[in-house]
Amino acid sequence: MEKPETAFKLARGQLNALGALGSLMHAQGQVGKAMDDLAAASAALRAEWGSESDILSALAQAFADLDTALAGDAPTVHSVGGRALAD
Repeated sequence: MEKPETAFKLARGQLNALGALGSLMHAQGQVGKAMDDLAAASAALRAEWGSESDILSALAQAFADLDTALAGDAPTVHSVGGRALAD
């Protein structure tokens, strides 16, 4: 038969283990929430950067078209009386 003191120490160790397990489960929940928040933030950044990339691509194409027009490689468009005329 176990002595009461031995049984108490054994039970205390088991309770400590349960407490540690509870703490780990709580930490797992917090880490999971943080990962969800991080995933949402990265998705928002990807969407924002995608929009900015589209704008920058359009702007780069506009400058390339301007360079071509200024170099004289493209026909110049003139307007006379509201009517567009090409050279």
